[in-house]
Amino acid sequence: MLLAKWGEAQTSQSVAEIPPRSVRSLNPKGTASPRVVAGLSVRGHIGKTAIQIPCESEVSYPIPEGARSFSGVLLYHDPVSTHQQSDPKQINRVQVRFLVNGKLAFERGLDQSTLPQQFTIALPSDGDFTISTQGEIPGESISLLNPEFSPESKTTGSAFLLNAGEGFVDFTPLPYQALLHVFHPGDDVVVEADYGDAAKQAQIIFQYMPEHNHRTHVAC
Repeated sequence: MLLAKWGEAQTSQSVAEIPPRSVRSLNPKGTASPRVVAGLSVRGHIGKTAIQIPCESEVSYPIPEGARSFSGVLLYHDPVSTHQQSDPKQINRVQVRFLVNGKLAFERGLDQSTLPQQFTIALPSDGDFTISTQGEIPGESISLLNPEFSPESKTTGSAFLLNAGEGFVDFTPLPYQALLHVFHPGDDVVVEADYGDAAKQAQIIFQYMPEHNHRTHVAC
């Protein structure tokens, strides 16, 4: 009796079941080995498995035969409030890059106020899948909830993990904006809005205060 290959079985495979092809620490004094965690709960969603990857590391996995996409929930912290505190430990910023065969496929900048994000990444038929993390404060780590390779073809994209009736507006969806929190005169400011339920339309109201006159403007 012949056993079917994973790609022929048309089932997903958790990253937790796949030994890394390579693990590299970008910090000579740091650790890079990913850690598998079971039963991690994020905003009411309990994951089957999760992996925690230290900041300042690169972890590469072989893309399983037949895999066409990678998906999971990217988590740095699950904030109760999106307001950053003044504690220096609360303003760490982390850059997470996903590379396919050495080429950037997906990137996110995270801080203490960033909500968990569901994401998918389109994959080629084979090669290496690398997760690279960099942060300002050593000893931190990011988590991937239910990270898995799937034979289902999907486009690359992401959305914030929200409960029904919740909404979230992100003024720093571009990685450099999330990492630096800097906007220059004349810059286009991309606004990303997500809603955690079915809706045909939504109203977004935001306030901003230019530095030159300190007058608050409201737009919707």
